[in-house]
Amino acid sequence: MADQETYDRTLDAPAALEGSALPTQPRPLPDEEYYRGAPEPRRGGRAGLGIALLLVGLLLLAAQLLGRGLSFGGGGSATLVDQTLPGSRIELSTSSGDVQVRTWRGPDIRVEVTQQGGSSGEYTVDVSRAGDTVRVVESSRGMFCIFCSGSLRYQISVPDAAQADIKTASGEIDVVGLGGAVALSTVSGDVRAEDLAGGLTVGTTSGEVRLNDVAGQLSVTSISGDVKLEDGKVDGAAVKTTSGEIDLSGVGGALDLGSVSGDISAADARDGRLTVATTSGGIRYDGSLARGGANQISSISGEVRLRLPAESGFRLETSTVSGDLESEFDLSGGATSRGALSGVAGDGGATLNISTTSGDIRIERR
Repeated sequence: MADQETYDRTLDAPAALEGSALPTQPRPLPDEEYYRGAPEPRRGGRAGLGIALLLVGLLLLAAQLLGRGLSFGGGGSATLVDQTLPGSRIELSTSSGDVQVRTWRGPDIRVEVTQQGGSSGEYTVDVSRAGDTVRVVESSRGMFCIFCSGSLRYQISVPDAAQADIKTASGEIDVVGLGGAVALSTVSGDVRAEDLAGGLTVGTTSGEVRLNDVAGQLSVTSISGDVKLEDGKVDGAAVKTTSGEIDLSGVGGALDLGSVSGDISAADARDGRLTVATTSGGIRYDGSLARGGANQISSISGEVRLRLPAESGFRLETSTVSGDLESEFDLSGGATSRGALSGVAGDGGATLNISTTSGDIRIERR
């Protein structure tokens, strides 16, 4: 292209006289985009924005560090709350913290909150009273708590007959000895309860539920986690879990038990009225049936085994697509065929319907 431009300019220039010393002036280039030079780059725009964002970040970090105050690092702890208020019911809500509730001889409720590690100002705990209820509410520093590293521990002391409603998003709950109704809820954390006389309600998304010596009505809902009750004195239970085993000992009355994936077992049971279902898992029941009660048991994939007192009376209807059917009780007025067994045992006081798609059904006599 340079050669072509030189050639054109030569043609357009006025002819010089031979031997003339007059200089030839170059002709200006056309005012077209091709002949224009590249524009000078604009500097400073993006660099200025980056510097501004960096300064904002440094200011936010400085504000947080100044607000956090002194550190409890190195495994140290600090007491945030130690209050005693009159009351017979405790309500506690915390986003992150282990909670322990115990009875004591005093007539009041004592609230002790300890922060382990982290820095001062990371958490605020408010304690208030309304009537017979003592409320404990915890909050963190919100958006400025990005680097919070501490944890809280709640120690609650209550009278023997107290009631409790405890909620935590992340943390374990441990309650012992209360005589009133107790409700416990955690999103992620184990639940342990012992020696409760007024009934118990538990809700957890991910965590194990371990219960011992619980009386009254029992209600447990769990998405992922096993539920185990030992030495219970439960009169009516509703226990549901999506993924986990249900193992109950010491239950009676209406029993509504369900699991999508997990075995279900109820032992030392009395006067049961059963609604039991599992998609994938076995079912075991050892105890008596309520006279005149209706009982429905079903499993898609799993064995069903019942162990009943020798004097039990019931009307039996069983069916299975793939599995064996067996009853140690003498059945009258019934029929036996491939995949089905029916009849009346004793006085036929209860009804008992059992079905499984793939699995054996066995009714044992003890």
